[in-house]
Amino acid sequence: TDTDHLGEIWASELPGLPIDGGTVTGEIIDLQGRFNVNNLVDGDGEIDELYLEQFRRLLIGLEIDPRFAGIAADWIDPDRDPSFPDGAEDGIYTSLTPPYRPPNQPLSNVTELAALEGMDRNSFRRLEPHITALPGRTVINVNTATPAVLLSLDEKLTPNDIESLLAEREAAGFADYQGTFTTLVSDELLAELSESSSYFQLKVIVQIATVRLTLFSILERTAQGDVVPILRSLGTA
Repeated sequence: TDTDHLGEIWASELPGLPIDGGTVTGEIIDLQGRFNVNNLVDGDGEIDELYLEQFRRLLIGLEIDPRFAGIAADWIDPDRDPSFPDGAEDGIYTSLTPPYRPPNQPLSNVTELAALEGMDRNSFRRLEPHITALPGRTVINVNTATPAVLLSLDEKLTPNDIESLLAEREAAGFADYQGTFTTLVSDELLAELSESSSYFQLKVIVQIATVRLTLFSILERTAQGDVVPILRSLGTA
């Protein structure tokens, strides 16, 4: 179809299927319903202020220190100059024990953000379900976006607004997402919204006796409808 929404069958968790000695379960998650941290830096290697401000709002909504937006952008951008006022580059990380350096390139896995200067485990766990690291720049699918991501779209949005939006999209996504969001977000951010997606995560769990194995695959659906795995990881998101 032309849209991807949470009322479709792919969004339902696969119930446990019996296999020899155990069970296998699975689910598919639309990764474009999350904030793509690689959007923080544009194609020229410059920090994108539009997405930087959205990431700050996402952090504030999750009750996480908003300075991590600037720190994350510095972690990804190609230069080694700390941005003002919240940046962190080699000078910070090489003074830690053990010392390390920021990659200064796009992320392949959001777990890399756990290494940000000052990031604690509880903050990262709250943030992780709402972020992703996808290749290139991606738009946000408002039909599948998490409530926290929806709230981050504009500083004027309230929890009551989000409840109304979730109710409006519940059955089959937004009938006219542009009409709905025109009065809610800036024109600049409206252009970054969509009702369909190209990137999904497949999570498969195999349980045999006391052994539990989890496999994550990031899948890209092309314009022709082909689905290609672009990254697999074992036991980690």
